[in-house]
Amino acid sequence: MADVMIIGAGPAGLSAAVRIRREGLSVQVFEGSMPGGQLVNAGVVDNVPGILKVDGYRLASNMLNQAAGLGAEMVYERAEKVTGTGHGFSVLAGGTAYEGKALILAPGVVQRKLAIPGAEELAGKGVSYCVAADAGSIRDKDAAIVGGGNAALSGAAALAGLCRSVYLIHRREQYRADTAVVTEALSHENVVPILSSTVTGLVSGEDGKLSGVTVRDKDGREKTLAVSGLFVSIGQVPDNEMFRDLVELDENGYIRTCPDLSTSRPGVFAAGDGRAKDLRELTGAIADGTMAASAAAAFVRSL
Repeated sequence: MADVMIIGAGPAGLSAAVRIRREGLSVQVFEGSMPGGQLVNAGVVDNVPGILKVDGYRLASNMLNQAAGLGAEMVYERAEKVTGTGHGFSVLAGGTAYEGKALILAPGVVQRKLAIPGAEELAGKGVSYCVAADAGSIRDKDAAIVGGGNAALSGAAALAGLCRSVYLIHRREQYRADTAVVTEALSHENVVPILSSTVTGLVSGEDGKLSGVTVRDKDGREKTLAVSGLFVSIGQVPDNEMFRDLVELDENGYIRTCPDLSTSRPGVFAAGDGRAKDLRELTGAIADGTMAASAAAAFVRSL
């Protein structure tokens, strides 16, 4: 039985794992997809004090290596079911039941899906939700990215170095990303801003892959952009449905926490973007992980 089990290997989960190991306790970290969470899509990261600039994917890899190097046990399976037991908690992952004394929920968030006809069918065939994973497939081609936040603008900057042109589509009159991120993205000559516009349609070629996107501006005028890739970055939603019967969620599906990041269930703590809070960014996730781990360690020692 592990002292602490952590669901999610994003910045919050990995930071928690580092703290737990430094406390001298055993820890298992469950991750069913790419470790690093949203950080792997961040492009250049420059909002961590003391680190001038670092690639998000590299920083995520460093976090993973640090946690594993300290002895955190990584379980590369998606948690399928989480339940309380008489002596702790059970996590079912990959057909195996794991047990622990305390639990930290750090599943993060998932990308909001593009809700237009053809988006689901063209996923993986030109429509993507991850710049880091799929940018290489459209090297030297034309691309579009839809969204106006930090992830979208950072993605556009990353694509600018690979693609002939990058159309940056946003439904509002201004991008809502941090000023520095907007400036960096628009400094690339091949990034073409398309504001006050929404994606209304997708065009597929004879090969069944994406060949264009249709956008409509605020006056109702439509045009089709010839692109080989559309990267969707229109916000995130919590990935907490599995925990609905375990802890209290708010009206939007985020985990409610107390100041020490404990939840409504004794022995269960939450960290990162999946918990209810006002600000979601990297440094906050790291702090969350450390705080939740400290509280979880105190809980384990009190047993």
